[in-house]
Amino acid sequence: MRKALGSAIFVVVVAAIVAGVAYSLNYFARMPAPTHVAHLTTNQGDVYVVHEDVFPFNTCTSDPSNPDVDAPFVALHPRYAQCSSSHDNYNWVYYSDPIINVPTNAVVEMEIYNYDSATPILNNYYTQPQGVNNTPGGISDTVANADSAINVYFPQQTVTTDKQGNTTQTLGTSATDQVTSQGIGTQTVPVTNIPANGNGSVPGTVVPCPGNTSTCYAAYQPGVVYGPGSGNSSQANVDPYAVSHTFVIHGIASGSQPYLYVSVPILGAQPANPTDQNPTPPPADAATMSVAPIITTFYFRTPSTPGHYVWQCFDPCGANYNGFGGPMSTKGYMSGEFNVG
Repeated sequence: MRKALGSAIFVVVVAAIVAGVAYSLNYFARMPAPTHVAHLTTNQGDVYVVHEDVFPFNTCTSDPSNPDVDAPFVALHPRYAQCSSSHDNYNWVYYSDPIINVPTNAVVEMEIYNYDSATPILNNYYTQPQGVNNTPGGISDTVANADSAINVYFPQQTVTTDKQGNTTQTLGTSATDQVTSQGIGTQTVPVTNIPANGNGSVPGTVVPCPGNTSTCYAAYQPGVVYGPGSGNSSQANVDPYAVSHTFVIHGIASGSQPYLYVSVPILGAQPANPTDQNPTPPPADAATMSVAPIITTFYFRTPSTPGHYVWQCFDPCGANYNGFGGPMSTKGYMSGEFNVG
């Protein structure tokens, strides 16, 4: 009896170990490769640019079972056509690159293109940028001494309401790219022509490409500086109703790695005033994704010694548990790694 019981326990333990190893291998195999980091040389020194996109759902077209395909968007952004096994919950919101690797003692520029709408934040602590600058110049050796300011670029648009109460958002467009030519970001923002009526029209959205061409580029307003370092007390914090996500880097300071804390709110709508409870999102396409993203840029310096940190969103943009379940509790969607070294 004892031998039989011992054998049974041994089999259960071995099975558990095998299952654990298989799960771990599968998990790490599903994690995306580290994001591409562009190294630029500017008149203010070396800057490492990290690009992130935030999508309300997976737009990929390579898996026929994906219910949220946004074919017009993918046609303009073919790099997102291939479905990733790490983002196989297709209807979950996610950051495009969960693993970020950057050098030590480097000036990092983050540019975050947010295609998602706003989800009012619950904790106003995260409405104020911390540990970052809105320019690469003057960044001190320690993140704690940063000016705490970010740049936010909103797409140009006009909003009209007819006598029946129907609202139409018309995106400002250009025949040539403005985002890269004006130094707003490193990725262009092409858009598809969406007429007011007829084939290809989308209720409430108009994208009038010059000359009625099939594609053109989104036009952007001048950047708005938010944070204590903006010099404007009304813009020290962003409107909590306009927040869509946050990008927060943190970790445990120890003898093996130094302190690093960066916290930035990511907007999903443009407020008319600092406490606008109905901020205006960018116009949306037929798949309900923003036609043009709100772009947030900021700079910070990494520690002089290597470290392993995490980044995550603290806005309740997920499912269940008051918005903190689903993508908020699954690594690779609204959280990831930030490695310095």
